[in-house]
Amino acid sequence: MPHPAFYRLPQLSFIALLLSASALCAEPLKYTVLQKLERPSPAFTQGLEFDGEHLLESSGLRGQSFVRKSAAPGSDTKLWRTDLADAYFGEGLTLYGDRLYVLSWQGETGWIIDNRDGTILEQFHYRGQGWGLCQSQDHLIRSDGSEHLYFHHPNDFALQKSLAVTWNNKPVKRLNELECAGGLIWANIWQTPYLVAIDPASGDVVHHLDLTAQVEAEARRNRDDVLNGIAYHRESNSFWITGKRWRYIYQLDIALPEASP
Repeated sequence: MPHPAFYRLPQLSFIALLLSASALCAEPLKYTVLQKLERPSPAFTQGLEFDGEHLLESSGLRGQSFVRKSAAPGSDTKLWRTDLADAYFGEGLTLYGDRLYVLSWQGETGWIIDNRDGTILEQFHYRGQGWGLCQSQDHLIRSDGSEHLYFHHPNDFALQKSLAVTWNNKPVKRLNELECAGGLIWANIWQTPYLVAIDPASGDVVHHLDLTAQVEAEARRNRDDVLNGIAYHRESNSFWITGKRWRYIYQLDIALPEASP
């Protein structure tokens, strides 16, 4: 996701659209904060994902981008860290087997990293921007800041198809960090406090989450210190969220409605 120094968009009209759409949709999902942990070394978080109990994270900004693997959320124990070339602005990541896929923003270049030790194994390329990334079944799903999601083959990152995302029949733009969990694609919407859950077949937003309380609790010094980072922890059936340069990472128990018989 871009740094505002590179990419500025009017906010009020878009947020007003979201608010009007949410008024027509179901109420936001309820959630409980299970833990609030201080981050020993906050990052310009772009991607967040679990590997068992270990936390994978990518951090952006040109000349400062890196990927790291920590022992656990809130832990200062780093299992490895890999710095990206200065020319690239690191973006989202996802784990596929033992291979970690990492995007760049405008470089149309990504990296496959050995999850065991952080070694860069190879590069891959794609057209357009890279924002968020998640893995669902046999696809790697990429966002580019628009209302579209792109489904890539994990073997060569070839584009298989794209999907338009809509909320109450309106396009949902600025889709950013992604997490595939529970048969849904979870995305945060850049420069807003919202997470949305997307049906991967239809592109419809089926749930949304308002994290205003967590956004306002952070002592954000820059406009770009936004909500960004969603990681599903399978063993506890909970989500962890954070943001760019946020002091804290939060574990959430999200109350999903029961499916109709």
